[in-house]
Amino acid sequence: MKKIRILALVLVIVLAACSLYSCGKDDTVKEGDMNVNIIISSDEYGVLAEGVVGVGEGATVIDAMVTYCDREGIEYKLNAEMDTIESLGSYKEVVRNKLGYYWQYKLDGKEPKGRAGENTVTEGSEVVYNYTFIPTGDYVNVRFEAEGEVIVENTVVVFDAGDTLLDAAFDALKRAEFDYDKTADGLNLDYVDDYTTKVTPVYDEMWKVTVNGKAVDGNHDDIAVASNDDIVFTFTRVEKEAADIQA
Repeated sequence: MKKIRILALVLVIVLAACSLYSCGKDDTVKEGDMNVNIIISSDEYGVLAEGVVGVGEGATVIDAMVTYCDREGIEYKLNAEMDTIESLGSYKEVVRNKLGYYWQYKLDGKEPKGRAGENTVTEGSEVVYNYTFIPTGDYVNVRFEAEGEVIVENTVVVFDAGDTLLDAAFDALKRAEFDYDKTADGLNLDYVDDYTTKVTPVYDEMWKVTVNGKAVDGNHDDIAVASNDDIVFTFTRVEKEAADIQA
């Protein structure tokens, strides 16, 4: 069965294999004797690249990142003031799936005030650049579970007025790149990857849903979502009573 984390390896290769150099590169940045730990990651796929780079005294967060990217052949782009990173590899500031993606940095585990070109590093500093996002509107969290496992992690879905549980489910599954479909009547979630609703002589299999921890009755396409709902779809097997089986 397909798992989201499988994509992480592909993204690491894409990021590390970029052969072009930077737009806005500062040629005065040189490697030095002060070691700085660099981590490049994303919310969805975890660590994409990491390593240690040497910089000189007085180097900034941007200096350390530029030096690391130049050494590893990772394409990057700085803003006009050359004090903030706008893109690394194929990860750019963009609005996608109603989410605003951008690069956020931390220095020694904290989000310092000011831009990356205004904060200096020291020996042993850790610089983390994480590709993250903010919703562009009202949103819900959607998760999928089956056989006691989470098959789709919590996914932020921005919704429009009137969107239903089924709409939110499809948006989350599309982002996770899972195969999915609705039932023939169009009212409920039918299958996700290998998990398909079906009725047998011994048991029924179906997708149950909870909203904010409470079970929801009714069709998935009849129930509207609300801001900050926590929605969990669970693949459930219900055994039939002995009397029903004999009948």
